[in-house]
Amino acid sequence: AGIECLLYKYTDQTSLILGIPTVSKQKAGQSAVNNIVLLKNTLSNESTFKTVFGQLKEAVNDSLKNQNLPFRKMVQHLSVQYNDEHLPLIHTVVSLNEIHSLQFKEDTAADTLFHFDLENNGI
Repeated sequence: AGIECLLYKYTDQTSLILGIPTVSKQKAGQSAVNNIVLLKNTLSNESTFKTVFGQLKEAVNDSLKNQNLPFRKMVQHLSVQYNDEHLPLIHTVVSLNEIHSLQFKEDTAADTLFHFDLENNGI
């Protein structure tokens, strides 16, 4: 939520799409359908951190329920553009080293990657 507020403040874009890597565990020999899910949120001058956090929480829950939807189908609904290598261009991806694999980097192109490490009980 903090990153969404920061992006809104510096870009003035009211509609934001963030990518987050999935944390689902696959059975041996199976590959994940998606390595990343997309979260779309709308912010305004009236948005508070609390409302953004609540919207983001709901978006995460919804996207994880639909993470088995083929990624290309997910991308179509959000009008995501593709780069020259035909990878979906997700402007901002947020990940946490301890729970997310960087595998998603092979399937998507990100302008900005916020990759956090958990250290001494803090990020």
